[in-house]
Amino acid sequence: MFLGVNLLIALVLMEANMFSFLNTILGFYANCGMAWVVVVASDIVFNKYLLKLSPMKPEFRRGMLYAFTRWALARC
Repeated sequence: MFLGVNLLIALVLMEANMFSFLNTILGFYANCGMAWVVVVASDIVFNKYLLKLSPMKPEFRRGMLYAFTRWALARC
């Protein structure tokens, strides 16, 4: 019974050409993801290496942290 229902759902999806629609949507999301990666990488390259707007080594200063963290709620 379970196999029959799954086969029926798969047949309906194939006949409705739903896989082509999913392929289009997932392709669009993949393009958005690749564009985001390129934007982040170019931002790092331009700001850090070409324009020298940020330090070459990552900085960590305790004063930049918040005094209260959300993990403190778990201790209560």
